[in-house]
Amino acid sequence: MNALRKGPYLLALWLAVFMFSVLPANAEPAIKTETLRLDEKQFNVQFIVTGEASEPFEVELEMPGGTRYTHDQFDGKKVLYLDMEGERRWLINEAPAGEYKLHISGTEQAYRVTIKKELRRPDTAWVSPLGTELTAANEPIQLAWRSQGDYDANDRIRFFLRPAGGWQNMLIGEAQLGDGAASLYLPGTLADGEYELFIIADNKTPDGQHIEPDVTLHVQRGVSYDGIRAVHAIPRGDAIELEFEFPRDLEWTVITASFTDGTGSTFLKHAGRQELSEIEQTERTDMQVLRWLLPLNAGAYKGSFQVVFGDYTMSPVMDIPSFELKMRDWSKDEVKWSIETEKTNARQLQVILKLQAKTHVQIVNGSSGILFDQAVAGGEEAEEQIVSVPLAEGDQIIEVLLADQGGAVKLYSKRYLVDYTPPRLTMIQPLSTHERLEGGLASGFADLDSIIIHNGNEITPDASGYFSIEGVGDSLEISVRDSHGNETSYSWQAAGGGWSKALIVIIVINLLLVGGTVTVILIIRKKNLKQP
Repeated sequence: MNALRKGPYLLALWLAVFMFSVLPANAEPAIKTETLRLDEKQFNVQFIVTGEASEPFEVELEMPGGTRYTHDQFDGKKVLYLDMEGERRWLINEAPAGEYKLHISGTEQAYRVTIKKELRRPDTAWVSPLGTELTAANEPIQLAWRSQGDYDANDRIRFFLRPAGGWQNMLIGEAQLGDGAASLYLPGTLADGEYELFIIADNKTPDGQHIEPDVTLHVQRGVSYDGIRAVHAIPRGDAIELEFEFPRDLEWTVITASFTDGTGSTFLKHAGRQELSEIEQTERTDMQVLRWLLPLNAGAYKGSFQVVFGDYTMSPVMDIPSFELKMRDWSKDEVKWSIETEKTNARQLQVILKLQAKTHVQIVNGSSGILFDQAVAGGEEAEEQIVSVPLAEGDQIIEVLLADQGGAVKLYSKRYLVDYTPPRLTMIQPLSTHERLEGGLASGFADLDSIIIHNGNEITPDASGYFSIEGVGDSLEISVRDSHGNETSYSWQAAGGGWSKALIVIIVINLLLVGGTVTVILIIRKKNLKQP
């Protein structure tokens, strides 16, 4: 019954159980209506309807003012309906004064209606230690308090310590609220240092009764965690990369960091040990360096951190190096490729860079490694930077990695299929040994991704690579080009009487020139003979 008296913070839990265990049903007409009245505002009131015959029934609740709730439609933050064996309960978190109606529907049987009003909450007064400073070694600390009101054996009082300068309370012990006294033993993993005592007593509210006894505890037992430290805070554009150093054999579970930005806002970030990645290092095998990558907004930050151990104790508060994140608008940077197509037979390409600010540029060939690695000037007045990148035959990925001074990184990549092999061309006719071409038809086979060019016209081979060319005379000039740009050429000329027209024209012209020359010589000689 104590669980039902704990008020608003149980509503959500009861709601979750109820929603998955009760199927909605259509409301039946009421066979009985009971009217109840509260003369004053109450908290955690229960209206209980009990069926004497334990037959099925449901109860609707009508609030003062007319708001009506059914067993399958209600506001779990204000009211809660419980379907229990032989009875139904409406729990009201904050019940105003007025008249309430319970509309009962179901089988004809005798019903009993009762009210369970608000229980008086316990009030705890802290007795000792109070307003003092204590030094703790291995002896327990004696605690005392007084509680009055409604509490039972299930109600607890819990004791916490808060490290000096810290923001988290660590639970170090608890007792029954009704005991009034306890001996507090400090956990063995609690580091030496200064702590503040903090208490929460169960008073049937969601967060309990908070008690600040103004007690400072100086722990001196020789336990320290000097090996823990934040080594680096490295900006990575829209994230910060934090590096921490820990003794390798230290058993801790969670790291919590507190950050304050330039506006003064403070927030916490948490991560389990398994969420951090280890950085390989060989300097000290007894130490472990872990990396924590945290996305954050642009701004300047100050931070501190604590680690939580398996028994929920915590390390002292330690500083994180200050850092600043600056975001970069990558749309203002230009990276162009001289070769846009994937297939190529080029021996090199040019990467053209136009950057908004000085940037470290690394160009990498996935198959052969780093090709370019240096800072490149940027800004409105900076000229384009052209980097020549060698290409090798095969399938390769060229990556351009830009990194600015704020740690922002941008990757550009392009795939190239480089091929220097000329395409295949296998002639059927005419072959080089053929003296003439029968029927004027040339034919052969070429690679499937090739095109054949004849007299400026493109001829595409069929699915088997076969092609044919009609109307070929005494000579043939063709070339085959593949998708990478490689080319193979073939020439053929008919033998013997199959002279070309151009050759015949040349021969005729030469004969005319020779004949004309002979005629002129004969005329000159004839004239010379006639002279006395």
